[in-house]
Amino acid sequence: RPAAWVDWQPVLSVRQPAAHQALWLRFSDLAQCAEETAAAADRLLFPLDQAKRLPHGWREKCILALPRALFDEEKIARQLREAAAEEYRRFEIQSIGGLSLVTENVPDPWICGGFGLNLTNSVAGAEYAALGLSALTLSPELPLSDARRLDAGVPTGVLAYGHLPLMLTRACPIQATGEDCARCGGRGSLVDRKGKTLRVFCTGAGKEGARELLNPVPLWLGDRQAEIGTDFAELYFTF
Repeated sequence: RPAAWVDWQPVLSVRQPAAHQALWLRFSDLAQCAEETAAAADRLLFPLDQAKRLPHGWREKCILALPRALFDEEKIARQLREAAAEEYRRFEIQSIGGLSLVTENVPDPWICGGFGLNLTNSVAGAEYAALGLSALTLSPELPLSDARRLDAGVPTGVLAYGHLPLMLTRACPIQATGEDCARCGGRGSLVDRKGKTLRVFCTGAGKEGARELLNPVPLWLGDRQAEIGTDFAELYFTF
């Protein structure tokens, strides 16, 4: 083997279940979140492009989420600078590429990692923490028994509700059926062979955007709350 290789054995620790679990609420649009709902949450997550619409009183607990697909980085960088000018400091990245975008355009940001990082183990979690992330949402594919034990050195959480994305694609599956973008409005749907309606969320027009195909059956862990054990649980509201 190459001489540059070295043997390495990670030192893994097992975290204790959190005594208090914070409630994070993720929305696709401001219209979904009522005042009393915002008051009940420890953190509110909204897309970055919603920044200017959010009430000033919410901004201390708001986290602005970058898109999962970063095709137009100049546009996102501009949105980050505008958000920083509005005194936002909390941001979420869904890929490693978002980290430098935030740090280069926002002074002294607080950054968390979203489920798009696909985090499944303590070694990766500790590496993201070393890169400057202050909280991490774990992969939805991780069993709860593993999620509650994962120790990243920073707060971790799981998705506890939501119609989760099944696919992230640049090509539009709605257009493939002959539907026009003007009629779809970025919130179209497809029907599968079993008659289930799959919603399609568009995060930008043309080549700049991406499409998410959502599971018609929502994830729900409300009946397993005692098993979660992470520092926060996130409820993900789409449509």
